[in-house]
Amino acid sequence: MLQQIVDSLSKDEVRNLKLFLNRTNESGKRKDIYLFDQLRKGKKSDSEINAALYGNNKNTYYRLKNRLKEDIGKSLLAQHAKGTIEQEIINNVLLANHFFRKRSYEITAYYLKKAENKALSTHNLELLELIYSDQIKLARETVTKDPESIIQKKKENRIQLNKISELDDLLAVLMYRIKRSINFASKSDTVLELLSKTIQDYTSEENVKSNPVVRFKIYHGVSRILLQNQDFESLEDYLKETIQSFNEDVLFNKRNHDTKLQMLTYLSNALFKNNKHKESLEVAEELLGAMREFEYALYDKYLFYYYNALYYNYYVIDRPKAIKILREASDEPVIQREPLNITFIILQLAVYYFDESEFKNARRQLVHLTLNDSFENLDASLKIKMLLLEIMTIVELGDMDLVEDKLKLLIADYVKLDWADIGCEREEIMMKLIPLLIINRDENEERSLDILASSLSDHDSALDLINYEEWVKQKTGSSH
Repeated sequence: MLQQIVDSLSKDEVRNLKLFLNRTNESGKRKDIYLFDQLRKGKKSDSEINAALYGNNKNTYYRLKNRLKEDIGKSLLAQHAKGTIEQEIINNVLLANHFFRKRSYEITAYYLKKAENKALSTHNLELLELIYSDQIKLARETVTKDPESIIQKKKENRIQLNKISELDDLLAVLMYRIKRSINFASKSDTVLELLSKTIQDYTSEENVKSNPVVRFKIYHGVSRILLQNQDFESLEDYLKETIQSFNEDVLFNKRNHDTKLQMLTYLSNALFKNNKHKESLEVAEELLGAMREFEYALYDKYLFYYYNALYYNYYVIDRPKAIKILREASDEPVIQREPLNITFIILQLAVYYFDESEFKNARRQLVHLTLNDSFENLDASLKIKMLLLEIMTIVELGDMDLVEDKLKLLIADYVKLDWADIGCEREEIMMKLIPLLIINRDENEERSLDILASSLSDHDSALDLINYEEWVKQKTGSSH
């Protein structure tokens, strides 16, 4: 963990840490700074650093590591003490507790009131719960403050907090299931039904529904339900209405800017799915404009999504321009930093080359993908689709012996998975169908091929990398 923390520090944070560590002693021989510098360089092992410092005294070395970890935390807290409104609230609570221990109750009340006002202005119910608890504790020590009014506020706050917490728990489960893959997550009807019921239960309560925090929570819940159900028409209507109402009520600000950009991204993608390409591109440009707000605060995070929207739309209406955009995106340093972004770009290039019958180039991109370190971190369903596409390129290149070897390897690697459960029913059919495509078929095998080809249409094709039915027709020269 210490190594991970050290690796995460920016140059500015490193500089502040050095000042923090040297605040009492500027000796150039400090062991904690030596340890920190060696961890930053990453060239020496734990045992080598320990030997240089203590001659392999493990207990003393571990104490130094723990102290350095604590000091890094203190330095980061001091450096970022005024980073967010939440931090300002927490700072006021900490000051209130400091003066409470000194029995300076008027000062304590002052800082708690400051914290309460800031928490109320941002609808931070979690911190209000903490503040009201401290105010009640303060009321026990004085006679100037009636605790009953505070207790009532705490009760009202807890009612809203409990309902939001319930939704938060369900959203966490849902987000975990869809986050591990690139738009290839499987559904979870139980969670979706429970989430739908939770939203329905509390949105009828006007005092809760009017709360901006709750309105954003509702948006997150509803949008994910519609995404999971792939109900893009409803998602488009819902997003248009929600964005308009949030704008009219002036709900968007720096604190929730991330959500605004997410909404525009979802809307652009929904419009694409609904074949409204011109409108989708217009929303993509609106997204780009919003990315430049607040001094480009979230520009880097959403740059890939902007290019993604451009690419998909132009792939339908102007394919050469789509590939130009894809290559432009691949040159962006911001996009290059995230391995999954590069995975997406290479995969789309492979699909493009396959569609253009440039099978050697398609295979070259796919081999590059499967050898990349990030491949193992992909969702199993996406890996299966990519490996199947590689097998299809080998079929096109005519190396039938290699096709058979690759089929056996793919089956062996994923034999323990239920392919239907991970949304790969069509890939499972293709695995049975391809061996029939590459042989001289007798009548029975021809019938088997017919049955398998027909069964492809029984399963959703929305997540296919390419059109399997069209490819089978081309390979058989028939109406399969």
